Amino acid sequence: MAGAPEGLPSEEALKEKVVSILASCDLQSTSLKLVRAELEVRCGLGPGGLDPLKDKIKDIVTLEMERIQADAAAPSLPDLAAAPSAPASSSRASAPASSSGSRESPAAEARKAPAEAKKSGQKRPRGEEAEEARAAPNPKEGTKAKQASSMTKGEFMKKAKRFTIKIGDKNINVDPKQFSTGSSGFYASGKALVEVGGISLQLQIGMNCTVIGSKEWKDSKSLS
Repeated sequence: MAGAPEGLPSEEALKEKVVSILASCDLQSTSLKLVRAELEVRCGLGPGGLDPLKDKIKDIVTLEMERIQADAAAPSLPDLAAAPSAPASSSRASAPASSSGSRESPAAEARKAPAEAKKSGQKRPRGEEAEEARAAPNPKEGTKAKQASSMTKGEFMKKAKRFTIKIGDKNINVDPKQFSTGSSGFYASGKALVEVGGISLQLQIGMNCTVIGSKEWKDSKSLS
C-alpha cells in the first residue's frame, strides 16, 4: 500500500483478511474495533499495531459490509407481479371433478397440483414455486417473533448473570451486554494460550452472543 509505514500489511492483504473475518461474523454485533483487533492478531501485530491504518481499515470494512448486505438483500425469487395470471373464469371452468361427480375445492386442487405436475414431467410455473417458498414456515422467524416480546432490555440487564467458558488455559467471563446495534446478549474478551503441535499460541478473544429478537425489546429501566 503506497505510503504505508514500513512493516505493515498492504491494502490487498488487509482486504483479503477483512473479507475472511466478516464472512464468519454476525454483522449486527460486530464493531470496527473488534475487526481491527482480529486483523492485528492475523497480521502478527500487538494491540494498536494497526493504528496508523485506522482510516484505511475503516473504509475497507465499511465497503465489505455494504457488499455483504447488498448481496443478502438481492431478490432470489422471480417477480410475481410480472407473471401473467390466468382469468378467474378459466380456472373455474377447468376445475376437475371428484369421483363422486362434485368439483374439488381450490385448496384440494392446490395440494394435488405439485404431485400431478411431477407425474406428468411438466414444470410448474415459476410463480407457483415462488408462492410456495414464500408460504413455507421459517423456524428462525418463529424464534424471533416468540422472543421479541419476552422481556425488556432493562429486565434483561437486571436478571442476566455472568457465566464462564474455558478457552485454552483460561476461564473467560461472559457478561450481559447491550450492543450498539440495539440488540441484547453476552460479550467476552481477553487472551488465552492454546497448544498447537507442542507450541503455545496466544489467542485474542472477542465473542458476541446475541439474543434472537432482542432488538425489538422495549427500552425500559431496570427493575428495582
